[in-house]
Amino acid sequence: MTKNKLLVIASDFPPLVGTNTQRIISFVRHLAHCGWKTTVVTRALADLETIDSRDYSTIPATADIVRIEDPDLFAKRRRNTGVGPSDMGQERLPQSPESSGNPIAEVQLQWSTTALQRLPREVASRAVKTWLRYRSYHPDTLRPWADAAARAVIDLDIPRPHDVLLTSAPSYSGHVSGLTIKRGTGLPWVADFRDLWVGRPFREPVSQLHAWMDKRLEAAVVRECDVLLLASPAWVATFVQRYGAEIESKIVVLTNGYDAEETDAVRASLGETDHSIRRFVLTGSMHAAESPLQFIHALGALRRHSPDLAAQVRADFIGNGGENTALLNAASRDEGVSDLIQLHGPRSHVACVRAQFEADFLFMALAPEHRDTISGKSFEYMATGKPVLACLAEDSIQARLLGEAGTMRRVDFGDVQATESAIRHLLATDNADLTPNWQVIREYERGALTRRLAAVLDRLAAQGSRSTPA
Repeated sequence: MTKNKLLVIASDFPPLVGTNTQRIISFVRHLAHCGWKTTVVTRALADLETIDSRDYSTIPATADIVRIEDPDLFAKRRRNTGVGPSDMGQERLPQSPESSGNPIAEVQLQWSTTALQRLPREVASRAVKTWLRYRSYHPDTLRPWADAAARAVIDLDIPRPHDVLLTSAPSYSGHVSGLTIKRGTGLPWVADFRDLWVGRPFREPVSQLHAWMDKRLEAAVVRECDVLLLASPAWVATFVQRYGAEIESKIVVLTNGYDAEETDAVRASLGETDHSIRRFVLTGSMHAAESPLQFIHALGALRRHSPDLAAQVRADFIGNGGENTALLNAASRDEGVSDLIQLHGPRSHVACVRAQFEADFLFMALAPEHRDTISGKSFEYMATGKPVLACLAEDSIQARLLGEAGTMRRVDFGDVQATESAIRHLLATDNADLTPNWQVIREYERGALTRRLAAVLDRLAAQGSRSTPA
């Protein structure tokens, strides 16, 4: 029986494509079994870039979804010109109103020009928009949306029937929205940090003023939230050192995880495997800090040194490479391994999980600057029980996690020679030393993780008092 209501502010939510959606949708789905009904305030469909309409099935019917349009001028222009989201869940655009089986179709029916006609101005517009928004909005480009979401929540009196507020970042503007709602309503507040804000590796503030505002806003969030939820245990010391030992009592660590129902369904549907080909799979981001570039160079070296062994390898890199994509393609050509490696671009979450299970080996890389970060895909990797070739710093929290799971063969990030040796070892041995520790792995099942969150929410709701609005 539902006994409490949770209000969630999250910029990233299905049907948006990307791993950032998985944490919140898993909370929403599993909290329904813990006596919590959820209202999610998120972005309007027309403001999303790439979606998968099949992901509507992952949103429980018990959840209320409130979608707020971004008031940013560029977002308004995009909506007015009919540039809707690209849908990975459809082969083609709907042709008539009768085909609009979901809200995505209704958005796409507004498209007035073909993608080819839109391309030149869209590319130019995106470049200008990115430059202006990055420098104008703080702490990130979704600040106008977050402010509008907070105003709508308060004006519509949405918090009144709810017991707890949860905001999740990135985007960090979501926490700014949380500040406004907390100050306006006194609703008990959980601030969820999926990534660091101040001091996040490779996130460079535009100016010293922006850096100062980052610190000021983060301090306000930490001071005024009731629970500080962190996705990595390594960040506890960072926040305690930054804000004092007195905040440790409000810190709760809740990592990301994997969904047992999803992984069990994929495992049960697998067919026969071609053992003459040994497949490496990477899913997720392929930007510089998570780049598979050293794998490409290592595979090129293996082909030069042991061509018959290299001929067994196929590598599928599935995800967003951004500005790194051209470099990865060029490296594949230069190393003479373009026939062995394929960059697929983003795929749906279910497709990524299936590719992980169909692989013989999984690959990931994380620069030493991210030694306190745990990549979200790690838990899905562990759930397959497959060997993971991990290019990581030895002292990273990521290496410790995969080591405890028993599935990791680690080399240093950037060490091409060691990566070649590791590929060779994976191909030439039975890898009997890599035995999954299922007791450890099952600790990261999302249902179990969400039950821990529910206990935190239950405690906040039981306190039963809202602070006086500022």
